[in-house]
Amino acid sequence: MDESVEGGWKGAAEARGVVEMPLTFVDRDGTMTAYDFELIRSMRVFIDVPSIATGGAGIYSHLMEATKDGDAPTVAAFTGKAKIAHSAPDIRARRDYVRS
Repeated sequence: MDESVEGGWKGAAEARGVVEMPLTFVDRDGTMTAYDFELIRSMRVFIDVPSIATGGAGIYSHLMEATKDGDAPTVAAFTGKAKIAHSAPDIRARRDYVRS
């Protein structure tokens, strides 16, 4: 990567037009134990583009927690049988439907 780009890798990504940043938690992938919520929240300090959290979701509340406060506006989960990808508004709408 060209280190002369202002802002290091973040600046280079933004200069190249990155509009979303995938956050894949390889160590949690397939475990269904949850995303690394602390890392998701801390990434907001380093990147100005929305992140996509993947790797580790096992239950619906994991998807909800990851999108809380816009930390990861988009999440994805794969169970081996069906792939699920939702944005925060989709998840909020489903949550509201379930609560009604």
